[in-house]
Amino acid sequence: MSDLLYVVGSPRKEKSESSAIADAYVAEFRDARLNAVVDVLDLWSEGLPAFDGDRAAAKMTVFSGQQLEGAEASAWEAVTARVREILSSYFTDWLEFIGVTDIEETRFQPRVLTAAPDEARQAAHQRARDLANSTLVSRVT
Repeated sequence: MSDLLYVVGSPRKEKSESSAIADAYVAEFRDARLNAVVDVLDLWSEGLPAFDGDRAAAKMTVFSGQQLEGAEASAWEAVTARVREILSSYFTDWLEFIGVTDIEETRFQPRVLTAAPDEARQAAHQRARDLANSTLVSRVT
């Protein structure tokens, strides 16, 4: 792989943990491949479905470890269904359809109740760097 598609999925810019992890990967990737092209697709500059008050309230309920009920439960189910549709099989299928088969992912999903978020964050950063390096090793002959 000589080029990279970087899909930015967080609206939080420099406050985003997921962007920081992805940036660790991209930095390692660029260091190892000086001529590589990194294309950035920022989903927050593209058209996205509305995220209204019920959906935002449901997000905070989930993140705080509480149980969803009523309108919040319905709103959150709609959000998670759409996200799964876009980012899981649909996104993977789309990538594979256009010829991208080398697909890896790293997750860091802290919650208010996450016991050791700093350790999980460090592990995600390390996995991102390891993926960047293993991609280099597996592609250079």
